[in-house]
Amino acid sequence: MEFLTPGDDSGGADSAEAPTGGCARYYAPAHARLSTVTPVRTRRTGLARTRRDPAHRGPFALLNDEPVAESGADLLGAGRAARRLAGLLVASRATTPFTLAVDAGWGMGKSSLMRLVDAELADAPEVHTVWYNAWTSTGDDALEGLIKSVLLRFDRRVLRRGLQRISERRALLRAVRAVTTVAAGPLGVAGLVDELWRGLSVNSQARNEMREAIGALVQEWSETAEFRPRRLLVVFIDDLDRCSEETVLAVCEAVKVYLDVPGLAFVIGCDRAALAPNGLLRDPSPAASAFMERIFHTSYRIPVADQQDVREYIDRCARAVGIDRLLDERLTTLLAERSARNPRRIKRLVNGFVLEATLNPMWEDFPPEAVVRTLLLQYFYADFYRMVAGGGGPGAGDVIAEFRTYQQVRRLLRAPGPVPDAELPRVNRFLHEHDLPEQATATGAETLSRLKRQLPSGFPEMVTDQGFTSLIDGLVALPRSEPSGRRARWCGSPRTRPPRTPPSPSSGRR
Repeated sequence: MEFLTPGDDSGGADSAEAPTGGCARYYAPAHARLSTVTPVRTRRTGLARTRRDPAHRGPFALLNDEPVAESGADLLGAGRAARRLAGLLVASRATTPFTLAVDAGWGMGKSSLMRLVDAELADAPEVHTVWYNAWTSTGDDALEGLIKSVLLRFDRRVLRRGLQRISERRALLRAVRAVTTVAAGPLGVAGLVDELWRGLSVNSQARNEMREAIGALVQEWSETAEFRPRRLLVVFIDDLDRCSEETVLAVCEAVKVYLDVPGLAFVIGCDRAALAPNGLLRDPSPAASAFMERIFHTSYRIPVADQQDVREYIDRCARAVGIDRLLDERLTTLLAERSARNPRRIKRLVNGFVLEATLNPMWEDFPPEAVVRTLLLQYFYADFYRMVAGGGGPGAGDVIAEFRTYQQVRRLLRAPGPVPDAELPRVNRFLHEHDLPEQATATGAETLSRLKRQLPSGFPEMVTDQGFTSLIDGLVALPRSEPSGRRARWCGSPRTRPPRTPPSPSSGRR
């Protein structure tokens, strides 16, 4: 893969094929060209070498973070669930109103599933949809915005009749104003909706009548003789779990108090855990939990994709941006496992590699796999990465070398029997560096227990993490084209050893 510049001999921007997967093409200047070859042990390896290789031309690209809106772009098999969910909504039109929560954590595909359901409903007879993003409003504005979004889907004649009915219930002065407004026409749908909202929200009495008035509007819109089967309006509400408590409550009030009428079905994308008491809702009482339970009649929890689907998703993302040749099976598995199989996290990491590899001159002389592995380290093992890249100081050392030595010492101390004579100097040197007595009469288990208290934070846990140890082993094994000074820049600056727990009196030198 290679960055192409306009006017490049390979065809430039006009002749290059567009990347797939909803990507944005990025053309770099000539000095930033990069193509993919297997890194080899030469003086000029890595990105600097691959930029000169004319093979596998084609630009890197960035993945967008937009929800999937059509089945052809569905990479994780959500289309099947979308088709069945749409079918359930259509079949349930006679049992409205109801509210369904599409429940999942951040980045797990709530918006994509809802968009796919919307696309399926486009082919259903007499089913209409409206979208409302709760994140765009605050407090009372959310209540008004959601109700107006629903009203805007009704026919103009239905809105005019509704406005006339409201005017008949008001005092003479208000009735004259409303009738004059209707007669003065022509008002567009938006104008009629504004007038309706003013009439429905003028005072507490009007608000008490709002649900009945909206119910009459929906009934006239959905049940007239010309529509068979009856019309259904599906209201999609997205990003509710990103909102403030005031906005969440306003949306819930609109759904449950004013819009809970036959003919309307609500599909709300949210993380139910985030909306629970002690989450966005500050009230931890049972009454608060009961309130949220009354809002959602049922929930569909999006399942985490299985390992094979996620691996295929990573492969397709990598092909779309042009880094598929850099992700081997081990890296793909690590990315799938450590991202918790979260599609958004995967996209962000893939985009991070593209930006880092192409914009940071630090990587010019290192193999592209080094960028991938370092980003995985930074993203999934942030504390260790900070130790690696921390500032230097007196007595600072190479944290990666320290960790790998700990691996070896731990293996020796855990083995049955005494430490072999050939390995004992290395073990004792490591113990001495960590303010512990040499391995003599103490058992390996006792020494390891003391050593854990002296090590940098996280070492004892990370040494048992196969994904982490594989990542570190791969980093160390990568070919480098520069002397050790350059390696230090690649691995991060030497760090200052963090404060250690003071040794116990019994651990003094014997």
